[in-house]
Amino acid sequence: MRALRIVLGIVGAVAMVIALAEVLLGPHVVMPGNPVVDPSVDSNYRFFAAFFGAAGLAILLNLRRLDPGPLRWILGAFFAGGLARLFSLAETGEPVGLVYGLLALELVAPPLLLLWHHRVTGHLRSDSAASGT
Repeated sequence: MRALRIVLGIVGAVAMVIALAEVLLGPHVVMPGNPVVDPSVDSNYRFFAAFFGAAGLAILLNLRRLDPGPLRWILGAFFAGGLARLFSLAETGEPVGLVYGLLALELVAPPLLLLWHHRVTGHLRSDSAASGT
């Protein structure tokens, strides 16, 4: 359980640091050079960066209890973000290389972390027993 808390703590802290950089620097955090970005896109990017930081904070606040409910929502949101990146890739074309790494992380890490959480805490068995399935 300690290892899971450490990994989730790192995930939460990294999300908060990245979000802070994205709020302060805008899209240039992930875009090489000095690309011209429409002010509306920049505003939207920074707005959602704040939510990314809030998700990181929520993970950190949940470390003691490891409550499965909030963790499912937060990691589910990270996974949904990866799906949104896939949609963007199909709609607008290839992004910078860093985005592929983020995409892989967003689609692979959340399910693995949830499986690890269920295995360590036993919530998978207790949830199905409580629902009668």
